[in-house]
Amino acid sequence: MLNTFAKLASYTDGTVPANANDENYLKNEQLLLEDKVLFMPGESGILDQTAQETKAEGFEWGFAPVPSFESQKDQTLYTVISECWIPTAAADQELAKKFLVWSYSDEAAAICAQFGETTVVQKAETQLDQAHQAFYSQHGDQLTNGLITDEFLPASASDMKDLRSSLFGTFGALVSGEVTPESWSQGVITATDTLRTKRNAST
Repeated sequence: MLNTFAKLASYTDGTVPANANDENYLKNEQLLLEDKVLFMPGESGILDQTAQETKAEGFEWGFAPVPSFESQKDQTLYTVISECWIPTAAADQELAKKFLVWSYSDEAAAICAQFGETTVVQKAETQLDQAHQAFYSQHGDQLTNGLITDEFLPASASDMKDLRSSLFGTFGALVSGEVTPESWSQGVITATDTLRTKRNAST
């Protein structure tokens, strides 16, 4: 897998690393909108985020799961699921429970659809416009059987900062040729092993 990412680095637009930060990331997104790059990682919020930006003539959004490494194998989607909970010391807990029940209703799904979002209510995505539906249509596709969700890890802020730097910060150096694929891969392995060890020690 790391070899594949190293190959992708060789295809990455040379301007991407300098703009891969919290201040200039929109410049990287603009490359896609102007048909200057073929694809980018993204999520459903990108539609609304770039709604007013200049786009190439005939531009339309498309969405696909992460390709498998072997032919005819399952493809994978990564999804973030927002969690809700009621603190044990919270007031009006019965009302909170009623609200959580309501959040799974068709009415709640319709409200979310107005803002380009969906819920876990079955077929809720059918209430979205066509552009937003494209980002949910891959769920349940015959080749999209892998689904990865996020999880909370017992990691400190410094751990996550180091992980972000090791995984994403160094990828820019790989694109620019400042580090070799071998040294980049080893840095990723070291960072993930460290975080995995801390997670396992806490469970």
